[in-house]
Amino acid sequence: MAAGDNRPLWVSDLDPGNSSLREMTDANIKDKIVPVILAKWASDQSDAQRGNIQLRATTTTGNLGYFIDTKRNDAVGYHPTGSGSSTISEYGLAANDNSAEATGGEVWPLAWEGSGVLQEMNAAKLVDDIMRCCQEVYVLTGSNTGVGTYYLGASEPSGSLGGTWINVTTGTNPPSGGEHIDYAQTTAQDSHSTNIYLWRKTSTGSVGSKQPVKYKGTGGDVQEMTDAEIETLVAHWINRITGGSGGNNVGDYEIKTGSASGSGTWTQVGGFTDYMCSVANQQYSTQYSGQYTGQYTGQWSGQYRVQYGNFGGARYGPWYTGQYGTQYSGQYTGQYTGYWTGATIQNDGSSNVINAYNLYKRIG
Repeated sequence: MAAGDNRPLWVSDLDPGNSSLREMTDANIKDKIVPVILAKWASDQSDAQRGNIQLRATTTTGNLGYFIDTKRNDAVGYHPTGSGSSTISEYGLAANDNSAEATGGEVWPLAWEGSGVLQEMNAAKLVDDIMRCCQEVYVLTGSNTGVGTYYLGASEPSGSLGGTWINVTTGTNPPSGGEHIDYAQTTAQDSHSTNIYLWRKTSTGSVGSKQPVKYKGTGGDVQEMTDAEIETLVAHWINRITGGSGGNNVGDYEIKTGSASGSGTWTQVGGFTDYMCSVANQQYSTQYSGQYTGQYTGQWSGQYRVQYGNFGGARYGPWYTGQYGTQYSGQYTGQYTGYWTGATIQNDGSSNVINAYNLYKRIG
């Protein structure tokens, strides 16, 4: 976006004792006016403010997308398992209000109008430079991520995305009522779980000192604007963004698996990961007791000789051969070990990803 011809003025003291009005550069605007406007917008977490989003307890009201947390029906180590799973919780993200913010009560910065003529800016003249600079800062990523940006995660991301972040449920005018919830929960298995919060960046921690000027009364004198007076321009920033009436879709959010939508330019700002134990074939053994009853037949053969004769003397007859058989029955009891291979619930519930739901912010 190119610079325009409607640059606010500031009081320069580059020549000691000879103050003069100078046009603010993009750097000057981004150093002072932009942080004040974005911080004012990001300080209000109410459902009614355009550009704000909330965490919901169901998927049906998540107009920005939804995500779910699942778990296995069987415990870790169970076998054989049927690989069944259940939904533990459902969540959604929603933008509750995309209507235009009411304007009025603005304190207008001064700009040059023609050749050396001072003129108060208006809504149309804010667009070229002040609102343009607000957007250029807001869409930054990495450690310079713009104030007002949301992030979904277990902890605030100041280390990677810079600045100061708050849990939206603890901010000014936090979302309340209805299906709003304070956090989502990702459960690995059974009682192992992690709370996932919605965070918002509220400050960069650095604000410049070059104040734009305004008219002082009706006599034509000028004076520097206060931060509170700069904040009166915030509604014009809010009405520029998102897909609401008159907006340019910058600042829209969506949560989904895979890549962001094809329209526009998006950046990922956290997300929600659904973990669940995997199932794999595993060899296992089982001990059991067994009792058995068996029948068997035994056979014998032998030779014998018959003795006969009178007393005192013996005489013997011929040899004879005989066979004998009988049926026997027996019972037996013992401990046995059996080996099987079957589907088993693995102990990887805190690392096995089922679905990764990414939160995306539109930046172009």
